Amino acid sequence: YVNGQNTKTASDSGDLSNITSDGRIDIGRFEAAGGRNLDGYLADVRLYNRVLTSQEVSYLYEQKF
Repeated sequence: YVNGQNTKTASDSGDLSNITSDGRIDIGRFEAAGGRNLDGYLADVRLYNRVLTSQEVSYLYEQKF
């Protein structure tokens, strides 16, 4: 989703392979590119144990934080 609009769909399965051995999740880091880090900021990060519906994504997009 970009600005509340679905721009791409994909199918995937498996584990969260970017969880480190100490339980951390690296977000904004691309290890395959030599450990490049995100050049910017993330205003809101959420992890869900299921796929969100398009209505749920739209609702979250409209929220002011």
